[in-house]
This record gives sequence, C-alpha cells and structure tokens, in this order.
Amino acid sequence: MKKLYITIILVCVLLKPIQSYSQGADDIAVAVGGLLAIGGAIGSVGAAEEQLELKATEWVLSNMDMKKFNLEILSFGGTKLSDVSSTGVVPFKLYEFELKDLPEEEYQFTIVNRYILIMYSFPGFISGNGIDYTDVVYELVDKELWLKRMSEYVTSASNTEFDVISTLEEGIILNKGVTNGAKKTRSGSGFGNNYDGKELKIRFYKLDGDSYIVSDYEDEFKYLYNEKSLGMFHKPTKRLFQLRAKSIREIHEFLLRETPLTL
Repeated sequence: MKKLYITIILVCVLLKPIQSYSQGADDIAVAVGGLLAIGGAIGSVGAAEEQLELKATEWVLSNMDMKKFNLEILSFGGTKLSDVSSTGVVPFKLYEFELKDLPEEEYQFTIVNRYILIMYSFPGFISGNGIDYTDVVYELVDKELWLKRMSEYVTSASNTEFDVISTLEEGIILNKGVTNGAKKTRSGSGFGNNYDGKELKIRFYKLDGDSYIVSDYEDEFKYLYNEKSLGMFHKPTKRLFQLRAKSIREIHEFLLRETPLTL
C-alpha cells in the first residue's frame, strides 16, 4: 500500500504543469488530495448518482444536527455520463422527519423541515474514472431563501405588476413564467416539460438562446434569465452554473409543499 501512495505522488508531481513560481509541499499535497478525492470508476448515471448522494450525506452528517433525514438527488435529466458531466450544479432534496409510535406497532411519519442542498462544482467533474470533489462547494437552501431569490429572478425576467411572492407561493415556476396556481397532485404539480403556457399568471420575456437578463442582488450570486435555464454566476469563483427549467420546477414544488406533512 505504501508503494501505491508513493507511485500516486510521483505521478501527480511529474504530470503537473511547470509553473513560473516555486511550488511548495502544500501545493503537492493539494494535488495528491484532489486525486485521492476522485471516487471509484463510474460506468453509468446511476453509479454517479449513488456516489454523489453518498458524498452529500457525509456533508449533512458533518454540518447539520439531523437525527432523522432523507436525502435524494434530483434527476440529472440525462442518460449519458457526458450529459451529467456537462453540468456544474447538482441539487439534492433533503427533508427532516419525525416518527411517532402508534398502537399495534404502527407509526406516524411526518416531515418537519424541507431543504434543497446544492452542490456547486465545474463541468467535467464526473468522468468514467470517478468524481473529482476538489473544488466542490455545498449550499443549503430553505423555502425562505428560495422565494427571496426566485422573486428577484421572476421580477427581472418579466414586466409583471402582480405581487411576485404570493404568486410564487401559489404557482409553479416554469420556463415560460409562473403559473396561476398549481395543479397539485400527490406526485407534483401536474405541469409537464412541454407545457404550452396557457395558465401563466406571470409571463417571462421571450429571448433567444444567446440573450440574458441579469439580476444582481446578493453578495455571492448574480442570477441570469435565459429561456433555456436559470444561470447562477458565483462571484467569488467567477463561475457560471446553469440550472435546468425542470430542476427549477422540481425544487419549487418540493420546498412549497405544506410543512409539516404527514404521509
């Protein structure tokens, strides 16, 4: 095993590009740590999802005091690793729950808090060799923060005169705007990916794929409206992340379900 680690270190040092400044021991340690952070070989989207969920679960255990919780990745929306690797943001549904014992060995399951855990990375962080977690950052988003961000996003993307917050609380965010209420079902809103926009209360501007409207109201992010996705520009790292319209809808539906909710 010692010979294996020595070989890894030598490979990292020999393959790392020559810099114009002196490289110290700390830089070499970071390079080795990044390589060891890459998970085992990945041959399918399902395998990638399992590894990402495992790492996100470790983050929750390390950073939150939850005794009972459920964590599930939002669907990538793609079936190939190349599709998955092209995204730089991975959202997870996270909820905290309670169990109440009932007579005759029955129990009551109740959701008490809902969150979205967002993992920010970089395009290409997933490959057939594994997942590179070197530059990964996690952010926990609750209903209040989500509504605050989306209200600014919707306001900049439309010329609405309606109260945006109340519209968001009752409706669903789609790629064309915000609906007038929600077709609430047990599994979601009932609005599909190809929704034609007939029941929109707030309509977004129609833009081509190369046009953007920027909402700059937070310390760390600028939000960009584009007909195809929600862009999130992270100021500290100067990286642009894109959240698919389907993911926005799923996040909105999940966070705005009634809480607590007994199933």
